[in-house]
Amino acid sequence: MEIKVTDMKISRNADKKIDNGGIVASSTLLVNNMFLINEVNLVSGKNGLCVLMPGMKKESGDFQDYAFFNTKEEREKITVLIMKEYMNRTSVLNEPYTKGMEVNLFIDERGKQKAYATVVIDGKMRINRIRVMEGENGLYVSMPKKKDAWGNYHEVVSMPTPEAYRALNELLLHEYFRQCELKKTA
Repeated sequence: MEIKVTDMKISRNADKKIDNGGIVASSTLLVNNMFLINEVNLVSGKNGLCVLMPGMKKESGDFQDYAFFNTKEEREKITVLIMKEYMNRTSVLNEPYTKGMEVNLFIDERGKQKAYATVVIDGKMRINRIRVMEGENGLYVSMPKKKDAWGNYHEVVSMPTPEAYRALNELLLHEYFRQCELKKTA
């Protein structure tokens, strides 16, 4: 099945919606050069970005998609395709935060974990055990955590601002999507 993103409209104040939730972008997909699927939305939630297919709310309160993909693998391909297109259109690699960073990412799917990474800063410092995770609402980056005596997890390394976290999140997800594409063509 051939799928292309033919159009994408980035929402006004998309960067604020990434932090606060909402529709970040709306896409149109062309499937097998025959069907156009409009209103395929990239949405920000509490666990990161996810892709929602167009649908309607039924009287019962449930949602029914007009178009959907039968397998998890196909849905993941669409998510990667739309997020990659969004990143390409918005130049997500936020230079002030990511300048001098090198990412070594390894795809390693274990439950909700999709990959792990080491970030090298200016060749002088390494931050290990950063993970790309899949949550209810899509992929997100999880910083290294340590379990305390009471069984609670606390970040060992954290980001000082939401903008810094978003820049690191986008840098790692960009590399994750790039490696997913390479894996498909290999």
